[in-house]
Amino acid sequence: MDVNLRYTYMSENVERIVGVAPEWHYGKTREQLLDENYDRDEWADHLKTLQEHKPFRNFEYRRVGHGVEPRWLRASGLPLFDDDGNFMGYRGSASDITFQKRAEEQLRASEERLSQTHKMEAVGQLTGGVAHDFNNLMAVIMGNTELLRDAIGDSTLLATIERAVDRGAELTQRLLAFSRQQSLQPRAVDLDDLISGLLDLFQRTLGEPVSVQANIPPGVWPVLADPGQLENALLNLSINARDAMPEGGILTIDCVNVELQNGDDRISDEMVPGQYVQISVRDTGAGMSDDVMERAFEPFFTTKDVGEGSGLGLSMVYGFARQSGGDAVIDSEPGKGSQVRILLPRANVTTVSDETAHNDEPEQGAGEVILILEDEPDVREYIVAALEKLDYRVLRAAEAAGAMRALEHENGAVDLLLTDVVLPGGVSGPEFADNAMRRFPKLKVVFMSGYASELHITDKLPGFDEALLTKPFKRAELARIIRETLSA
Repeated sequence: MDVNLRYTYMSENVERIVGVAPEWHYGKTREQLLDENYDRDEWADHLKTLQEHKPFRNFEYRRVGHGVEPRWLRASGLPLFDDDGNFMGYRGSASDITFQKRAEEQLRASEERLSQTHKMEAVGQLTGGVAHDFNNLMAVIMGNTELLRDAIGDSTLLATIERAVDRGAELTQRLLAFSRQQSLQPRAVDLDDLISGLLDLFQRTLGEPVSVQANIPPGVWPVLADPGQLENALLNLSINARDAMPEGGILTIDCVNVELQNGDDRISDEMVPGQYVQISVRDTGAGMSDDVMERAFEPFFTTKDVGEGSGLGLSMVYGFARQSGGDAVIDSEPGKGSQVRILLPRANVTTVSDETAHNDEPEQGAGEVILILEDEPDVREYIVAALEKLDYRVLRAAEAAGAMRALEHENGAVDLLLTDVVLPGGVSGPEFADNAMRRFPKLKVVFMSGYASELHITDKLPGFDEALLTKPFKRAELARIIRETLSA
């Protein structure tokens, strides 16, 4: 550059980088070469350096491309002076650092995603622990309310308590869903059947101002998921969409098959490459800012007014998708609506629902002997009382050693072990059950848990899926599972 800071020479490499010949630059100042998105503050400092005839080093800036995309350059320069100290201009060099810049941006985005994942995991661990303790409280209240109804009959006060307990149990399930510790029963789900069956419900729930549409092309793969929890997730997303469209709008549910390969940015840290189905729920509502979108999956975070939402709907969707081996992602922009994309793994075979209705009346026993292994005394005593009213003979234990002594004392006369999954003392319920069944082969087992963090160790036990009570449970459900297991 000359004394007026105008270019007098550039090497021919500049044409390869930004698409124009060196001669095009001659007579122009650096300011005339700027991208329209340049950083004004950084350039103000740089131009001040040039005007003060100081050296500059590793100044990074973005150049407009001519026939090529804009490029990032890193430049350094030294001022030139004559023998009398008069300024003569600059001589310097620049390097194309576009590749490095892109790599830095990708690394930064990956670090941000990883940081957000770690944050969600930490919150999930805390949430799951709270939900576990809360589940035990709900089990005690729910169970003793039923026993109280037997003693005093129907009561408005009892009905109020039962409604509150049901709401508390629902809240706990959402907490467990977020923390990926709910008990899921995944199977192959035909999305066309499931979503088509929900459209009328969605339309009634969302009201006339909202138009509900579904695009499920032929050939969409079945997904491996818990159908009840998937329905719940879609209903939560639909209600969120309705709230974002108070004046009405369009809710669209789309399904598409996707193949995820290594390096695909849609693969989260816990997913594996393979075949998935993407379920998108899109609205034409107000949209979200970047700050809101970043926190939208956090439990109890909500932009709604007090009393209008618990802030657990999106959290439940996120936890359900992650626990199912997939992921949930939000795309949104203020004024342009929102889209939540759920990725679920493909199932090998479509199955037909085998749900059956269960009688709410408790099924009576016939004097069979049941051993209760539960460390929470209030939960344990409720179960004992409930089963004794159903004509079972009930033994109780608070830890594994006491339970084994009870089994040995009865010398094989115990018909069924009802045990919590998580126990104190270093021995889990499934581990104890496995040992007990080896010693007493005729012993049958039912597990109970409100916390699924240890359920994977039960995979080797026969009949586990059919013998699980999820806390809190009603007496009729307890009676049914006990009776079915004894009769199997």
